[in-house]
Amino acid sequence: MPQKSFLKLVPGLGLATGVLLATFQPGFAANQKTAETPLKFGEYLAGRHAQIIQDPAAAVKYYRENLRANPNNSVVQIQLFTILLAEGRMKEALSLAVALDKTDAPVRDIVQTALIVQNVRIGNFTAAANRVAGFPEEGLGALSLPLIKAWVLAGEKKYDDAITALEERNSNPGMAVLLGPHIALIHEISGDRQKAEEAYQNAIKARGRAGLRMSQLLGEFYERTGEKEKAKKVYQDYLKGSPQSVLMDSALNRLAGRKSAPLPKLDAKFGMAEAMFSLSRSIQRQSPFEALIFSNLALYLQPNFGLVKFLVADNYYGEGRYKEALGVQQSLAKDPTYGWSARLRQARTLYALDRLDDAVKLLRSMAKEETSRIDALIQMGELYRSKQSYKDAAAAFEEAKKRITKYEPHHWQLLFWNAAAHERLKKWPQAEKDFLKALELNPNEPRVLNYLGYSWVEQGKNIERARKMIESAVKQQPRAGYIVDSLGWVLYRMGDMEGAVKNLERAVLLTPHDPTINDHLGDAYWRVNRKIEARFQWQRALTLDPEKDQIPIIKKKLKEGLPNS
Repeated sequence: MPQKSFLKLVPGLGLATGVLLATFQPGFAANQKTAETPLKFGEYLAGRHAQIIQDPAAAVKYYRENLRANPNNSVVQIQLFTILLAEGRMKEALSLAVALDKTDAPVRDIVQTALIVQNVRIGNFTAAANRVAGFPEEGLGALSLPLIKAWVLAGEKKYDDAITALEERNSNPGMAVLLGPHIALIHEISGDRQKAEEAYQNAIKARGRAGLRMSQLLGEFYERTGEKEKAKKVYQDYLKGSPQSVLMDSALNRLAGRKSAPLPKLDAKFGMAEAMFSLSRSIQRQSPFEALIFSNLALYLQPNFGLVKFLVADNYYGEGRYKEALGVQQSLAKDPTYGWSARLRQARTLYALDRLDDAVKLLRSMAKEETSRIDALIQMGELYRSKQSYKDAAAAFEEAKKRITKYEPHHWQLLFWNAAAHERLKKWPQAEKDFLKALELNPNEPRVLNYLGYSWVEQGKNIERARKMIESAVKQQPRAGYIVDSLGWVLYRMGDMEGAVKNLERAVLLTPHDPTINDHLGDAYWRVNRKIEARFQWQRALTLDPEKDQIPIIKKKLKEGLPNS
């Protein structure tokens, strides 16, 4: 299950300053500039519980009730402030930021960031600069201050100073990835196109490749300078690595003169939003909650920042907050750049909300809307497959196949899932045909090697070839329990019981709750005369919800053991 970072980080911005520890340290309250009254623990604990169960709206409600009786209690103010920021409720959050700015609250870096962003939004760069002067340089400030300072200076048209603020830290390879695109943007705003292009290329070199956002920024730079062929090449180069992506369609349409999203206005406000987005992406894995704060600060500056909305929805989905994810995805439905991908994700979210019919309805509509595309049909098939509705899954996959005029390497996945659906429907000739075609397109794909190899083993055919295929899959994914299980099972079928036990024991360690793997280990134990352990594994397999047709087989083995081979 996804980590519930909302619980972990709301009590204190872990990467920033550790609020939870600080707020309960002896003497914390005594050090505040304003007198504090004791916490009303009923409402406070109710708010904490709401955080635990992923209900930020309720947490806000209870903390507000607490503050009505304790208006100056910074412990509760901090909790409320960070939640409001993460929820994008900026007006309320900024009101609390003003109050916290008068205290020594241990979220000063986040408070100052929010207030600076507010100043930048209204174009008051003098006020923003005054706040930058007192910005803490430790904790999260060590990461965020160079970007914030540079864009405030750029807003004051002090471009050389802005570049200096970034280049002072840019020698660090890790920071170069973060800061490089901003050096390029500021050079571009200042009018130095040559240095801007050099900085963009250096940023790509530091990262090792041009990802989505870097490709967008560089391509848009070339569009602004009138170099449309260079822009087109940037977008097409990105598509070579992501051939199924629709995220460059809008840019390519714009170049071709078709209806599309206009180029964004390039100014310091745009740059600060980009800085907030960059900070969000740089800490996403370590601190998803803080990443959400920075994403919402970016949206406060640029409400139509489609990529940020897109990733906020992904953040909500990853946290299991499907209703919130759905709302953001629906708001992007008509976005010329992100609308199609957002609707694909919307279908996935509807499925997570147990609304399969609505998800299928949306995907069918999309498939009719774009008759040359196959991704909506593929996703429909995957959702049906997840529900074990293999007949419906196969129908969707087959419909997608009919739209393909020439198979490309990336089509292996469609063939793989279609083959898997047909295998479950016991239509092996069709399944085998698509498995082999998938391997032709992608000869070293471990999932195809494993599935086809295992299926051959189960049928007692092509055993030696199956073994080599599965060994190749294991080498590529040595910690995939289901693949290690396949190797153990092919060795079992070949009579190598020692090798079978060794690999099946490892597979159970890697994936302990899989009924098939435990069942296989039981069979191997029986063949090496470890019959008590064999029965234990079979009994365990029964407790792990095996497929219905396997239950009587396992029960029979528990009662009678295995027949002599």
